[in-house]
Amino acid sequence: MIKHIILSAAIAAGGLTLASIPLGSAEAHSLGRSATPHCKTGVIGRTGVAVKKDKAKKRARRKWAYDAKRKYGYAYSGWQFAQPDKHYHCEKKAGTWRCRAVAHPCNWQAQG
Repeated sequence: MIKHIILSAAIAAGGLTLASIPLGSAEAHSLGRSATPHCKTGVIGRTGVAVKKDKAKKRARRKWAYDAKRKYGYAYSGWQFAQPDKHYHCEKKAGTWRCRAVAHPCNWQAQG
């Protein structure tokens, strides 16, 4: 509940810092609206965990795609079609990498 209040307050204030979103959270979060018509509100996917950073990013991308598909449908699940502001938030903790993928999902069918 508190996570949602922090996220809502950050969006209402006109900005969002990933520091306000705990990496251990089991749920996906959303960012503000996209300026591109065929893109949706951004998705902050669930955490991908692995010993190697590249593997943690891959798992984070997969979880992001699943979260985007669940929220907006299959046409919005392609990481490669997400807006150019897509990025990762990674940290190393206790010998493992924890990464989250962040992006505005875009409809690949509208990319025509």
